[in-house]
Amino acid sequence: MINNSRQNEVSMASLYYRCEKFSEIIKIAKALIKEDPLLSQEEMNVFIQGYKCKLNKIRGVLVKLLQIEKREIERGSTHVHLMRELITPKIFELSELCDDFNTQIDILISKAKNFDNMAYLSRFKLDFLRYKCQFIEKGEEYQKTYDLFFETLNKMENIGKEFLGKNNINELYIKLCKCVFYYEVLNKSKEAIEMGKNLLREIFTPPEPEPAPKPVVEKLEEKKEEELKTNSEEEKKSEKKEDPKKKQSGKKRNPSKPKDEKSEKDKTKDKDSKNNESREDTSPAEKTLSEKKTENNFSSKDETKDLNTPIEKMAMSPELKQFIFILRTNIILWSGKHESDVKL
Repeated sequence: MINNSRQNEVSMASLYYRCEKFSEIIKIAKALIKEDPLLSQEEMNVFIQGYKCKLNKIRGVLVKLLQIEKREIERGSTHVHLMRELITPKIFELSELCDDFNTQIDILISKAKNFDNMAYLSRFKLDFLRYKCQFIEKGEEYQKTYDLFFETLNKMENIGKEFLGKNNINELYIKLCKCVFYYEVLNKSKEAIEMGKNLLREIFTPPEPEPAPKPVVEKLEEKKEEELKTNSEEEKKSEKKEDPKKKQSGKKRNPSKPKDEKSEKDKTKDKDSKNNESREDTSPAEKTLSEKKTENNFSSKDETKDLNTPIEKMAMSPELKQFIFILRTNIILWSGKHESDVKL
């Protein structure tokens, strides 16, 4: 059963979004989380949309004010302090919004159903921590947010290695957030570009093939070989233990070889007839085992063909394609070169 009151709140949030009343959307999102933190996809979109839209609005104003302040400093203007009076409250507003978002998203992370959902929420938490570090002045508050950013990042990277599969979209966005942090906050463009390139290489490297299980036929043959070896060893031991007196008596009793021995041609004929009889006497079970062996050989060849397929023909989800596009454009922008000049 769908809760009608919650559905009405979601529809009201979409109306507020059209009117650009982002503070009202945040109030609705907080009320929904307070009532039940297990949000649906629509409610999650309301929560993230409200905070992100308000943050982008504040960031847009801050970027313009900082550009004007930079020009005034270059000109040697005496009105720089007036610009600082406008910038400081906006930075404080952005910092408060990021803190509010992090407290709300921590509630959602604590109630996450699985590791994939946890990674999805953590990537937005990392974004807001990065925005805060980008604009606030260096001090105790900056150091706290910096430490919290790398704490959550290391935690999610460890979870990704253990529990999330290769090229998990949420894990990839977390790694991208690290690249952006190095470029925008720490001003380490070379390291950010190298990290981005390594991330692209990881995406395109095919996974290591798991060793194929041995077929039943090979296991049976190995057992037979082992049994033959053990039998031969036991026979040798028994021959060594025999008494020399018995051997001598046996030699005396044995009569001389008969004169009428078979010719070599007759011996070869007898051998051929025996071999033909053994071939005819093979049981149907052994025939089926041999057929299975040939089938397994053909299947192993087909598997090697699939592994040697080129990387360009790898199946990719639209989300992964979009991520690769975003990562490539960031690398190109950070390096300040044309797309053809960037070697990955």
